[in-house]
Amino acid sequence: MNRLKKYASLLLALVMALALAVPAMAGENEPGEGETLPDKVTVTVDPGMDGHSFSAFQIFKAEGQLEDAGALGNVAWGDGINAAKFVAALKNDATVGGAFSGIDDANPNAQEVAEAIGKYATDSNAAKIIANLADANKQDNGIALNEGENELAIGYYLIVDTTDELTGQDTFYNASLLQLTTSIHIRVKGEAPKVEKEVEDVNDSETGDPVWGTSADHDIGDHVKFKLTATLPSNFTDYEQYNLVFHDTLSEGLTFDEGTVTVKLVNGEGDAATTSTIEESAYTVTHENGKLTITFDDVTTIEGATNGSKIVVEYTATLNEQAQFINKNEVYLEYSNNPNHDGEGDKGTTPPTTVIVLTYKGIVNKVDGENKPLPGAGFTLYKYNAASEAEDKWELKTKIEVSDAADFTFSGLDDGWYKLVESETPAGYNTAADIYFKITAVHERTEDGTTGKVTGFTVTVTDENGTTKTFEEGKEPFTVVADTGEVSTSVVNNKGATLPETGGIGTTIFYALGGLLTVGAVVLLVTKKRMSADEK
Repeated sequence: MNRLKKYASLLLALVMALALAVPAMAGENEPGEGETLPDKVTVTVDPGMDGHSFSAFQIFKAEGQLEDAGALGNVAWGDGINAAKFVAALKNDATVGGAFSGIDDANPNAQEVAEAIGKYATDSNAAKIIANLADANKQDNGIALNEGENELAIGYYLIVDTTDELTGQDTFYNASLLQLTTSIHIRVKGEAPKVEKEVEDVNDSETGDPVWGTSADHDIGDHVKFKLTATLPSNFTDYEQYNLVFHDTLSEGLTFDEGTVTVKLVNGEGDAATTSTIEESAYTVTHENGKLTITFDDVTTIEGATNGSKIVVEYTATLNEQAQFINKNEVYLEYSNNPNHDGEGDKGTTPPTTVIVLTYKGIVNKVDGENKPLPGAGFTLYKYNAASEAEDKWELKTKIEVSDAADFTFSGLDDGWYKLVESETPAGYNTAADIYFKITAVHERTEDGTTGKVTGFTVTVTDENGTTKTFEEGKEPFTVVADTGEVSTSVVNNKGATLPETGGIGTTIFYALGGLLTVGAVVLLVTKKRMSADEK
């Protein structure tokens, strides 16, 4: 990008940078033609500067006689600048160099340099470049500016944020600025970027739009969608180069889905917001051992990026078999925090922000009619998927084959409706009726905001007659434990009824009865024959 576009807050001649506000703008306190400036001017530094310190480096001295309104007379070099290096840097700059090409940089004339600088408009990109080059070639320690009022001799000054080593959280330097001294007022107006993280919550058993928030519950195997939003600072355009890095850490229960990162630039709010896709060449993505890094070497090269713009990163991660009840996912930003350098030096960080993914556990205890453990069963768990296009929306979730165990655990459950089917029944026992149950949970954040908990954790059960009951923590026969995300119940098998078998006593009865009927038929036949003979 042209360097003209990279400097955005270093002011020239009575106008402060966006990082530092000046209530007295050009024209308000300027003497008229033929008037003289006073020997001293007042520079007021607001109290409560959050630990920031400022110094003034005099670039030009002046006797104060004005040839034109706002111009210094009898200009000479000040003590706060290395004149030869400053002029050499001006001449070598691709943007402003032409205006200084005829000046001897070995022994530069202060009046000539001042006149060349004066050709550029206040707050122009060229003026900001000149201020940056002055900052790079300042000398001595400058004049420390204390809170409240400070007196300076008239002149042309570079005012610099000289705070020591701002490398911690939410730290930033203010842009250096050039000031033709009348009475001025310094206020901090820079800021650090902000980062927000959200996770998408989807209930497969219900229709409706997904919900974004700081927590969500999911099934193991779900591709969980995350959103990272960085808001650029209000003085972003002060920077020649702006480095920005998302540092994202996934828990062991989340596996990053390679190739799913998308990045967009958002300007504006609400319905008036505009969104555009940021090309992949503008950033790099690396992932190793659960550490996901999205690096922007220079955000100023992204078309449309300006003060307050949002960079929105989305990606998915799979909830895997290592998932626990609470699975944390944390992000923080690393960013350039000194607009007076090229973006490669001073860096700050934001405080981390965390979202959580919850997944629940279902436990089935298989017992007989006397509530004793009963091995030899197998279970199949189905989940109702409202978005399924199949006629039968109950989808297979997990199948546990027959074993000698009497306890069965179904890990990694989302909220929504489930159907538990006893697919294998112990010999000699009746098959238990299907159990329909619904998991519902209300998520809350703890006070430190770094972990989560569940409140209002309930299970709703529908029996074979269509009757529904809701079970909360401490209610039987479902046991609900909100602190661990567990739902447990006992499934009872009763012994079957005794029925007659073929070839047993029942068959003998039929044989005996059949024999009696046969004898009776023979007797009746003989009697009828004798009666017929007597009639003859």
